[in-house]
Amino acid sequence: MTLKAAQLIYTNVEKEQSPTARGGFQTVLSTHDSLNKNQIRQIEQYLQYNSGFTDPIKKLFFTINQGQQIVLVHIHPMPDADAFKHSERYFAHALIFEAKDWDNVRAEPLSILRTFSFFETVEQALDQGDFTTGNIGLVEVETSIPIDSVQIKLWNLDTLIQMVLYAAQANLLARRKQSLAYIGSPEDMTTVLEPILRLVPNVLRKDCCFDSFFYKCNPVANYFWAVGLPEEPLGGKFIKIDIAKQQIITTSPLQPNTIFEHWITKQINAGSILQIFEAVEDSWLLCNWLDNKLTIEHLPEQVPEWILSTISELNETAIIRQARGRLNEVLPKTLVELIAPRLELSKLDGERYAELRLGFSVSPLLDLVFEELTNSGSKKWPPRKVMTAVSTVATSSQHPALSILLAIRHNLWDEVSKLLQSLTNDTYTQIIERFLKCKFVPSLRLFVPNKESLFVKAYLPDTADSTAVKNFILHLLEVDALNVLSVLGSHLDTLSNRDLKIINNKLLRKRLPEAFEDALQRVIESRESPQNTTVPQDKQQSQSSYVSQSHPKSNFWSNLWPWSKKYRS
Repeated sequence: MTLKAAQLIYTNVEKEQSPTARGGFQTVLSTHDSLNKNQIRQIEQYLQYNSGFTDPIKKLFFTINQGQQIVLVHIHPMPDADAFKHSERYFAHALIFEAKDWDNVRAEPLSILRTFSFFETVEQALDQGDFTTGNIGLVEVETSIPIDSVQIKLWNLDTLIQMVLYAAQANLLARRKQSLAYIGSPEDMTTVLEPILRLVPNVLRKDCCFDSFFYKCNPVANYFWAVGLPEEPLGGKFIKIDIAKQQIITTSPLQPNTIFEHWITKQINAGSILQIFEAVEDSWLLCNWLDNKLTIEHLPEQVPEWILSTISELNETAIIRQARGRLNEVLPKTLVELIAPRLELSKLDGERYAELRLGFSVSPLLDLVFEELTNSGSKKWPPRKVMTAVSTVATSSQHPALSILLAIRHNLWDEVSKLLQSLTNDTYTQIIERFLKCKFVPSLRLFVPNKESLFVKAYLPDTADSTAVKNFILHLLEVDALNVLSVLGSHLDTLSNRDLKIINNKLLRKRLPEAFEDALQRVIESRESPQNTTVPQDKQQSQSSYVSQSHPKSNFWSNLWPWSKKYRS
C-alpha cells in the first residue's frame, strides 16, 4: 500500500542554489500545498546534526502540528565545506504524512526509513522540485513492507520485554521527561528498534519518536522517546541501553499494566516474534475494548482464534463483564442471571467474539430460558420476578414455548390449545417433552387434536413398560380424557391380564372411543383363541389364578365381556 507524503528539503547551500538567493542552512524546497511556515519551522527545529566519529546517516521520527502530521527524516552528512569554510554541512530530506492516512495503513517508521530512496544532494532534489518557487510535489511512499524483511536481534527475553514495555508506555516516559539512550552506532540502534516498534500498535508507536544520532544535541530543546548515542551519556534523564552488551544499564523496570501489555509480555515469552507482528493491531483493539477504553465499533470483523484464546486466558473477568453487558442489551437482568451459568461467559472463541461484536441473538437465549424454567422434576413454578421478566420478552420475541408457558401460568387453556396446534410436529414434540419433565404443568391439558399420537409417543415412549401404560390409561379415565385413548391401541397388548381386569373395572360405565374399543376387542379375541396359549414367563404366575389355558373362556374373561365391543353393542 502507498501513501502520499509532502516533502521538505533542508540543507546548507550557496546562494546560487537557494530560491531566496541567500546562502546557509535553510529549507530549500517544500510542498507548499501541504506545509505552511509554522509547520516548516516546527520541522526545522528537529533537524540538528553534529559531526562526530564516523559521521553516520541520521534518521528521525516525530510528530508536528499537535500530532496531526507524522514526519520521517533522513539526514546525510556532506563532506565538503561551504564558501565560508563551514564543514558541518548536511542534507535533510523529510517526508510528512497526514496522521489519519498513516493510521489507516498502520505504517511503521523504521521500515520506511530503511527502504525509501531519499535524496542525498541538492541536485537530486532540484530535479523534482521547482527552483524558482521552492515548491516540490507530493511523493508516493510504499508502506506495506513485508514483516519478514525485519532483522530481529535475539536479545534476552526479559530485556526485550522491558524495551517493548518502554514503547507501550512511551507517554509515561514523556511525562517523566525520560528518554531511552541506545548506546552504539545509529545503524545498530535502528536495527534493534525496528522489531520493538512493530511489537506495539500504531496508536502507541506514534509516541515513540526517536533520533538515531543525538550526538551533541539538546534533550531539553527537543524531546525524543529514544535517542542514539555513540557513548554513554554523563547527564540527562536517560534509561541507558548498551546495544553491544544487549542489556539495560540503568535499572528502571516497568511492569505490564494493561491487558494488552500482559498479553504482549506472555506472547514474547512463548511465541514467534513474526506471528506477534501480525497480531499486534487486532490484539490491542480487543484488549482495550476489554479494558473499557474502546467501544465495540472499533473492533475488527474477525480475529484469529489463537489471539482470542490467548487473550481469554489473561482476564476472564473482563470477558464476562463485556458478555453480560451485551446480554443485558437483549434480556432482562433476571433472565441473564438465570442462563449465565450455561453460557460459559469466560470463553472467547470465534463464535463468542461474533456475539460480542454484533450482539447476541435473542431466540437461542430464550431457548435456554425455557429449558431452565422446565427442568426435569421441577415441582413449583419459577419465582414471580422470573415470570414477569419472561412476559416482557416472550411476546415481543415471538417465542412459542415461552408464550405457551405464560398461557399455562395464567390458565388460558384455549390460548394454549391454539398455540400448540399452530406448531410444527417437531416443535410440538420438543416443547411437550420439556413440559412433561416438570411437575407443575398439567400434562394432559397439552393434548390437542391432530397431535394425539405425538403426545402419546412423548408421554409413553417405545421403552415404556406395562405399568406406565396401565397408569396412564387409569389416569385418563380418572380425568375423563377418553379422547386420548384412541391412540393407545398399540400399547394394550403390553398389559397383563391382571392389568386388563383392573382397567375393566374402570371402563364399565364409560363410552370409549371407537378406535380404542376396536383395539381392545382385538386383544380380547386374541386371548380368547385356544391357539394363543403362550404366556410370558414373567406373567404366568400373575395370570394363573385368572386364566385356564385349557378353558379360554374362564371366569376372568367372562368379567371382561361386558366392555367387549360385541357385547356392548
